[in-house]
Amino acid sequence: MSDEEIEKQEAQPEVVRHFSYFASVLMNGVPRPYYFGTEDDGLETDEAVIVETVTGFELGKIVEEPRSTQEYKSSLALKEIVRRATPNDFKMREYFDSKTEAALKICDDEAKNLGLNMRFLTLHYSVDGAKCTVTYSSDARVDFRELLKVLAPKLNARIDLRQVAPRDRAKSIGGVGVCGLPLCCTSFLTHFDVISISKAKNQMLSLNIPKLSGACGKLMCCLAFEDDLYTEEKAKFPKIGTIITDGRNEYKVDSINIISRTIKLVSKLDTKFVTLEEYLEIGNPKPKKQESPFPEITPRFSPELKSNNSNQQNRKDDNGQSHNNNRRHNHNRRNRHRDHSKNNNQQ
Repeated sequence: MSDEEIEKQEAQPEVVRHFSYFASVLMNGVPRPYYFGTEDDGLETDEAVIVETVTGFELGKIVEEPRSTQEYKSSLALKEIVRRATPNDFKMREYFDSKTEAALKICDDEAKNLGLNMRFLTLHYSVDGAKCTVTYSSDARVDFRELLKVLAPKLNARIDLRQVAPRDRAKSIGGVGVCGLPLCCTSFLTHFDVISISKAKNQMLSLNIPKLSGACGKLMCCLAFEDDLYTEEKAKFPKIGTIITDGRNEYKVDSINIISRTIKLVSKLDTKFVTLEEYLEIGNPKPKKQESPFPEITPRFSPELKSNNSNQQNRKDDNGQSHNNNRRHNHNRRNRHRDHSKNNNQQ
């Protein structure tokens, strides 16, 4: 098949098939399983099958038994589970896997002959050997059309060359990170998020690019793992440069430590470290009862004094009323005595 025929075949729209069931299949060399459609609901877990993928027919195993497509929620079209695998499929798989190293050597030699700056990483044959997928890395775009014409007859397969990014290259090669554990991209990461230097600044790390870079030469993916947590915790701490006073000295917030939850306070006289809780107590002191330097004095109009004044006033009123009664009695006596004397004189 010529290159023009291949391009015409790829340009044709893909026919979307509808299946009654779908199952989860894990293929060799793939970190996570994918869903495929089928009409056979008798497939069992760990059963080997041949599936149709974008890179050709591949050998895989069932990791989840078939379910009705009514439960399928993804918008991606399902590829087909072609059939159950046979012993011959396993032999073909072993045969083409054994040719991988020699095929990579051929690719590398032909690229050097053509003066192409390409570093070949992986080479994978489909289970029937009809298609060969080759990944490579390069610092710039490469025109490999001449290389394809040379490799096609030597590898005896349809070749798909794919340029990968530095992180994909590290994922395919593998390695050990600065933490001493296998690289995250080879262990569990299935896609790469954008990592910027702002994440390192948010976590208050020293902006030393070589130390912050991973095996791929890019910023380490683990910078994104705790970024949201740092953002949430930093909101509880004061900003750098905040001025605070403890009643005696004035301090400025010089630095904070999210892990130990401590704050460094600096003044003209000293430097001290306080916890976040201690800082909040300094910034929001509890009101204290002020003690008066003078002795306690009874208020002028206290209830007790008012009660005493009322009693004195009552006694005063009683005395005044008695005195008036006495004056009235004496006046009456004088009037009676005057009348008696007048009567005697008349007689």
